[in-house]
Amino acid sequence: MFRKFFAVLCGLLLALQLCPAYVKQAKAFSGGDGSEMHPYIVGTAAELDAVRNELAAHYRLSNDIDLTGYLSAGKPGYNGGEGWEPLGDWWSPFAGVFDGNGYRITGLWMERPGMDQTGLFGYVHAGGRVENLSVKTAAAGVIGKDQVGMLAGSVGTGSLVNCAAEGYVKGDYFVGGLVGYAGGGEIYTPHIADCRAAGSVASNTYYAGGLVGFWAGAGTVAKCYASADVTSKVGAAGGFVGSASLGRIENCYAMGSVSCAGSNAGGFAGVVADYGAITIDNCYAVGSTSGGYPSRTGGIVGWIGIYGATLTDCFFDLETTGQTEGIGSGGGPEGKSSAEMKTKSTFTDAGWDFTAIWDISAAQNSGYPFFLAPISRTRGESPQMGDGGGTFWLLLGGGALLLAACVLSAARRHKRKTT
Repeated sequence: MFRKFFAVLCGLLLALQLCPAYVKQAKAFSGGDGSEMHPYIVGTAAELDAVRNELAAHYRLSNDIDLTGYLSAGKPGYNGGEGWEPLGDWWSPFAGVFDGNGYRITGLWMERPGMDQTGLFGYVHAGGRVENLSVKTAAAGVIGKDQVGMLAGSVGTGSLVNCAAEGYVKGDYFVGGLVGYAGGGEIYTPHIADCRAAGSVASNTYYAGGLVGFWAGAGTVAKCYASADVTSKVGAAGGFVGSASLGRIENCYAMGSVSCAGSNAGGFAGVVADYGAITIDNCYAVGSTSGGYPSRTGGIVGWIGIYGATLTDCFFDLETTGQTEGIGSGGGPEGKSSAEMKTKSTFTDAGWDFTAIWDISAAQNSGYPFFLAPISRTRGESPQMGDGGGTFWLLLGGGALLLAACVLSAARRHKRKTT
């Protein structure tokens, strides 16, 4: 009998030896174990920075995070004046799930003009997902080299869902308000839905877009909009996307201005179908649009490449864009007056869904169509299973310690009785 008690005791003591390893790992976060059911709880700037140590784990924000102090001189995130270091890169992408839980990260800035894949997240790939998160930059903004965005520098086969970005972003190639570069060919399936971007987007060379700088993947962009002002010093600038090839873009719109010193400027997209055929459905643009070459400047698209594009039921505002043709070379999507663009029948006659996707009101969005509110989690909602797992393990450890003490006491009493 004593041997059985001793065996149980040894097992419990072994479990207790393993618990400290878990506790030490969890100390980097406010709770959780990084699993799908018990995501790590992120509540401070230091905890957000620690995400880079486990790029395939599950995370959830527990509150708003202001990075101002953490990124100030002398603090851990200052990095010699370069500011925030992106989470994930080409070699080690973010492949986990980051749930913003409806909260915001503010005060983000980076001064990394020689770094590719620059943003809060550097590269989201291998099934990685960022959702329910808002990001706002400090006045300094996000500055990188190629593939630069406020939320993410690049997305391969990954998802951005119900996310927002606001502020200033600047780079050389592939610069977007939300994400700089999405896809990379037919083998990549990026997915972006219910996202938005506002502020200013600037490219020193090519490919600047209000939401996405460069899109080339066999995925979808749906129910997104951009109200960022876009500038490109050389070419390929669009109010929504700088360049778009492959996949599908549907039910999206652009409201920001577009200014391009060179060719390929569009109220919605600078150039499309350069790297594969693409379909764009039920989209519109209203921002002022100007380019260096009139024949490559359009109300919707500046130029269509050799692979061809299907543009279905798209519209642009003739008065606000300053353009008369939907495509720079002529023809394409139909232009409408401002009054027509603010009239529901313009869109319902074209088959737009004003039951589940769109709405229109003179009191909202300057009178232009806008999205019905997406179904999203209430801010601060607790994880489905307890509080992320921390309390469970604490109770288990304490309970095991108490049980071990009881077993040892019983074993001693048993030994006294048998001697």
